[in-house]
Amino acid sequence: MVSKNSQNRHCLSIPVDWDLPKFSLGEQVQVTTQLPDITLIQTGLLVGVEYFRADNLWVIEGITAGWHYYIQVDANDPWHTKEPVLCVEESAINKLTTLD
Repeated sequence: MVSKNSQNRHCLSIPVDWDLPKFSLGEQVQVTTQLPDITLIQTGLLVGVEYFRADNLWVIEGITAGWHYYIQVDANDPWHTKEPVLCVEESAINKLTTLD
């Protein structure tokens, strides 16, 4: 549920029985994808987040319950795929750190 407060800011309510997400919108992240013959490591911008409850139809069909993130893949990444946005489980994401 998204609502607008008096300071014209958006806020989000998360039900108490859900875990909190580990990552925030706008973060630069690294995504690890395991394929049958190779492991892809890609970078990108976190642009969306969605929670799948255990009773969700997608979960029943084989996707894990919990937070899933939408990552806009960096087009300059050498492993860039045809898909501009990836949907990945929380366990496949690492926060990128910058060296100062």
